[in-house]
Amino acid sequence: MIKDVMVWLDGSVSDDIRLAAVADIARRFESHVIGLFLNPLPLPGPVDGDVTGALATVELMERAREACRNISSTASKRSTISKC
Repeated sequence: MIKDVMVWLDGSVSDDIRLAAVADIARRFESHVIGLFLNPLPLPGPVDGDVTGALATVELMERAREACRNISSTASKRSTISKC
């Protein structure tokens, strides 16, 4: 028996289609849905005494975190069965 079903989420409108399909599967098997949102963070750049690269990396990482928070909020509104 399938107890957990994982679905890939990317924050696009395709999430609605994927969530609808996985919700149907979860109902049929009385299983749980796990939404997986991958948000790769950039690797830190070389610093070498210049803080410009470090500051740019921090800015990119903060943007990635903010995107994840926004997508998590959107996913939660779309369905109560998944979170980012």
